[in-house]
Amino acid sequence: MTYPGTRSGTSRSQTTRESSLPAPSVPAPSPSNSFEGLDFTNWGAGHPPDTNGDVGPQYYIQTINTSVGIYNKSDGTRVAAFSFNTLMSQGNFGNLCDTNNYGDPVVVYDTFEDRWIITDFAFFVRNICLFGEGC
Repeated sequence: MTYPGTRSGTSRSQTTRESSLPAPSVPAPSPSNSFEGLDFTNWGAGHPPDTNGDVGPQYYIQTINTSVGIYNKSDGTRVAAFSFNTLMSQGNFGNLCDTNNYGDPVVVYDTFEDRWIITDFAFFVRNICLFGEGC
């Protein structure tokens, strides 16, 4: 059956669903700055690259697999770059996180506490068992 205002073969439920979808109100804003992040050759260490990042008041922090890059948000200058193993070994936690970081990182800026939170996971394989920790 064809309903008024619909094309042939369209059901009333399809028409209702299609007409109730919101239209975009405004386009996304243009970026205020654009710059190269960590390159895969020197910092990637795996496939896929698992890129992630977040912006704070002064810095943009990027993570890819086993590495972290810190950039000045205003001009894109890289302030620091290091591996998760280098970062975590500074704490000397005495666990897998000190030396066996393998990726899938997440970085977020906590605006309520004005702090950065960076995570990844660490593991090692013994025979066929996988042992791991969240870092």
